Amino acid sequence: MKISPDIISVLNSKDIFINSHDAFIISDSERIMRFVNRSALKMFGYSEEELIGKSILSLMPEDRTANYSSQMNDVLSGKIVSNIGSGEDLRGKKKNGEDFSIELTYVCSKSGTENYFISQIRDISERKSREKELKMISNTLKVITESNRLLIRSEDERSYLQGICDIITASGGYSKSLILLVEKKDDDIILIPAAFSGYEPDSDIKTPFLFSVLKGSGSPTRLAIEEQRTYTCRNIKARGLWKYWKDDPDEMEFDSTVSVPMMVKDQVIGLLRVYSYDPFAFDDQEVRLFEELAEDISHGITVLRERKELKTTTVALNVLTEANRILTGAQNEHHYLNDICKIITETGKFVRAVIHTVENIENDDKLIRVGGSIGFDDDSGFKLETHKLSMIKNWKSPTVLALREKKVNICENISARGLWKYWVDKPEKMEFESTVAVPVVYNDDVIALIRIYSEDPFYFKEQKLKLLDELSKDIAHGLNYLRTKAQNADSENKYRTLFENSSDGVYLADAETGKIFDVNNKATDIIGLPAERIIGLKYSEIHPPGAGNACENVIENLLSDKCNSSCEAFIRSLSASGKAVPVQISANFFYLNGRKVIQSIFRDITQIKAQEDKIRNIQKMEALGTLSGGIAHDINNILSPIIGFTQIALIESDNKEKQINCLNEVLTAAGRAKELISQILTFCRKSETDKKPVRIHSIIKEVLKLISSSAPDNVTLEAVIDDNCGHIMCDPIQIYQVLINLCTNAFYAMKETGGVLKVCLVRKGSPEIKIEKNEFVPFDDYICLIVSDTGLGMTKTILNRIFEPYFTTKPKGEGTGLGLSVVSGIVREHGGEIYTRTYPNEGTYFKISFPLAVIEPDKKPDRLKKDGISKRLRILVVDDEPQITFMLKYMLEELGYIAIDFNDPKKAFEAFISEPYRFDMLITDQAMPGIEGTELSERFLAVRPDFPIILNTGYSPVISKKEALKLGIREFMMKPITISDLSIMMERAMKNKE
Repeated sequence: MKISPDIISVLNSKDIFINSHDAFIISDSERIMRFVNRSALKMFGYSEEELIGKSILSLMPEDRTANYSSQMNDVLSGKIVSNIGSGEDLRGKKKNGEDFSIELTYVCSKSGTENYFISQIRDISERKSREKELKMISNTLKVITESNRLLIRSEDERSYLQGICDIITASGGYSKSLILLVEKKDDDIILIPAAFSGYEPDSDIKTPFLFSVLKGSGSPTRLAIEEQRTYTCRNIKARGLWKYWKDDPDEMEFDSTVSVPMMVKDQVIGLLRVYSYDPFAFDDQEVRLFEELAEDISHGITVLRERKELKTTTVALNVLTEANRILTGAQNEHHYLNDICKIITETGKFVRAVIHTVENIENDDKLIRVGGSIGFDDDSGFKLETHKLSMIKNWKSPTVLALREKKVNICENISARGLWKYWVDKPEKMEFESTVAVPVVYNDDVIALIRIYSEDPFYFKEQKLKLLDELSKDIAHGLNYLRTKAQNADSENKYRTLFENSSDGVYLADAETGKIFDVNNKATDIIGLPAERIIGLKYSEIHPPGAGNACENVIENLLSDKCNSSCEAFIRSLSASGKAVPVQISANFFYLNGRKVIQSIFRDITQIKAQEDKIRNIQKMEALGTLSGGIAHDINNILSPIIGFTQIALIESDNKEKQINCLNEVLTAAGRAKELISQILTFCRKSETDKKPVRIHSIIKEVLKLISSSAPDNVTLEAVIDDNCGHIMCDPIQIYQVLINLCTNAFYAMKETGGVLKVCLVRKGSPEIKIEKNEFVPFDDYICLIVSDTGLGMTKTILNRIFEPYFTTKPKGEGTGLGLSVVSGIVREHGGEIYTRTYPNEGTYFKISFPLAVIEPDKKPDRLKKDGISKRLRILVVDDEPQITFMLKYMLEELGYIAIDFNDPKKAFEAFISEPYRFDMLITDQAMPGIEGTELSERFLAVRPDFPIILNTGYSPVISKKEALKLGIREFMMKPITISDLSIMMERAMKNKE
């Protein structure tokens, strides 16, 4: 069929056909192409001569031509055939044989009595590729987001890692995932499958294995660990690599895999393995996202291990404290050792514990008896017996080795190493995975042995062994004391032994004069003076100014018939160092030879204070994790207008006014993002130890803004903020932490029933402050921070324990019980008072009172004179991100400067060193490969000490503004950079030069 020339003429005259981005093809009833536009030629790669007169089927893949005839019949009946919106994937075929995704619409028209077909074709391959990429990024980001939230809910490492594997397969859509942990053992490495998902139930993936078995193989696991970098293996079936996994390629459950090492301080601690059905998964962007996930997992493992270490250390300190406490009430040695075993297992959560005593210590044929034990009942399958060392000297038991070598002996990872056979006949009967034997040494003789059994295969690490060593010393002292007590009836000698060898400092003072007349060795160590220089001092003289009142209150309570009293205070070291040592101090009195005597006992709690700081940092991360949903909500709300208005601006290229309006909206949204990030960084930064006068109303408003998006839908947030509240001496970050803790607890209390969360910051006398009849407020002038909710409330029993560390009423996985303990500690450190009122089903009311600080008015600084500077300056711009240098170059040129940009700091310095006086200023990024911004600045200043430099950074924990200025850098600028900020910085940097 020949199409009418008139129709061709009309088509050629219509812009819709000639200039359209879509391909237009007209073919006759025999499928022969009679007309093609320019877009069709470009899309399929042919010339007009090659296509005209050729069958339209040549532009289709072979599997497409079969159903073309049936669709032609539909078109002849008057239907419009199209795959737009149908989800059907149609493909076109280019001249080079490449096929690509298209959208196709064709209709039938008539020319006289003849039918012809108009096909409209659009190339959507790039869109399809972007959709696939977007889906991959969306799924991977979802995995990262859910994994980070998981850290907040996880109490142990294994459940956290298993949750991540489940998220990867469920939310990420990957076929399998595996996390291996790396444990060094002698000269080899043990790879322990800590978590996995997507494997068959009968898989042997649970079995640990040695790294040495992978030597010489091309395993991605080996390469990733050995070279400490990511390895991918793609298109496995097509490349015939399936044989390394399966005997039959049809059994393969994946077609690509990635191995990402998990690093902490340049050491591989584990490996993340992910498998995909897609043969071309894990491109560079996807790999980078999984590397970010591996970094997050490494951080999560570190946090959980530190949290566990902290909890373990706290537990161990409690064991030490309790062990010393029970000594004074012990009826005999057996009672004492049994109580210690009970404390070890109950407080430390161990499977069982036993303390063997050693008799005939001066003979080779020592007798090993059971001094005390717990967990060795008839059902345990273990029997404790008395042994002669000569009969068991060849055993490889940790008990025998520790006794013979006088050092700690550990047996760990028992099931994985096949050592279970030394205890039970079947591995499933094992109730523990590691055990330790700690010798108890006195006068260089082993007088006892502590055996502890744990479910954790690698529990007994260096820090825990140090605490066990402290416990062994206390037990050595306790056994010696009890044995001395049993052998010697002289009460003075008994007391003297306990007094001199106590692990706590003790002094005795006259109750009337307050003068010290006796101290023990530990007291002299803490105070830093020999006993003869301490004796004769008043007890108040060994406390630093400002801290002595706490001790005096203890003594006053004691003397007013309150039996005994205790508190935290400070002992002043009277040695050259003069430092103040934090102590837990308690006192009692008794009569000695008719003389009323005060006995004060104090323990150095420096280590406990350090642990409290760790608790506070961990709890801060938990609080931030609680806000993560709200932060994600805010970021998504910010990204939506940025993406949407950018797309509109690109589309509306001809409408400049509309385009400018869209870009202004993008700039506004970016400003919101900058403000949000600033709030998050403020909360996350390390808390300063120096307190300063602050009006905290702005802090309260910032926190309320930050948590508002995290509030449950059924909770209403109300605020009463008095902007005229005065200053208090505080650390602003700790005030952030107090309010976030109280608000997140209130959200939890109302998550089921809903209600009202009310936050108030008011001055003394406000009607919001409710003072109970028996309540005492120790300040003449103060402000109150009040947080109240209408939630479930608490019973009196729970209220009495809410400030205890690790006490929580939340289900396992939803809280550690650190929040209110941290709140109490912060309020106490700021000299404040906290009052709580609550009743079941009536809500909870927290009122925190802070004393006001007296503030002297600041002197107003002199105004700077604003002199203009020459704008035609040559500015060196250095940043490893090309988009940043491109942006800065345009900004500087817009401001009237001449910008020379470099993405390589080495090349920038080479250009400078060749002509040092050609340039007038340097603007450099901080975090760059090879040379950091501070190092580059120092090199420039070494050549020209007066050279103006502006350092900018997105976030750097390494360099602060104060440190940058010390180096000679003129100005310090945080990203993102606005043109107005840049203009001000340029002016200031040049002014400083003058």
